[in-house]
Amino acid sequence: VQNGRLYIVSNSDSGLYTTAIAVWVAKRLGYIIYLHHHVYFYIDEFDRRMAWIVRQLGPRDVHVVHNAEMIDHFRERYPNQSGFEILYPSIIVTEISEPRTALNTPLRLGLLSNLSAAKGLSDALDTFVLLRERNRDVTLTLAGPVTSGDTQQLIDDAVAKYPGRV
Repeated sequence: VQNGRLYIVSNSDSGLYTTAIAVWVAKRLGYIIYLHHHVYFYIDEFDRRMAWIVRQLGPRDVHVVHNAEMIDHFRERYPNQSGFEILYPSIIVTEISEPRTALNTPLRLGLLSNLSAAKGLSDALDTFVLLRERNRDVTLTLAGPVTSGDTQQLIDDAVAKYPGRV
């Protein structure tokens, strides 16, 4: 497996122990690691397990993250020598059978994720508000667990300001 590649999704909370073991074994076997950071909890707050994992990685290994902001936040918590690649979490390419041609056609925006700023809640709300300000017939559907009291307040404020639309 010398110079083989191993793609690992970084687990959350107690699953970081499993991630650490997998990284340790893979590095001893000679793999180049692609570590996909699918959660933000150890980026929001320093986690000694993630710090240990990062120390195992070298300059040929890669952290896979969701956006440039996540890179900045990760580097603030965990100085490291590995590279970064961005893999946007919600890209689906599909053909549109009939393009939207009229501004008065109803539009539905949606966000299915952990509801947090890191996962795009602020972007979804900002887009919704901008469309409403431009008199578009748009609704916003949110689905997923709320990650904090501040996040819940953002959602509550939007529901109150746009009743029946969020």
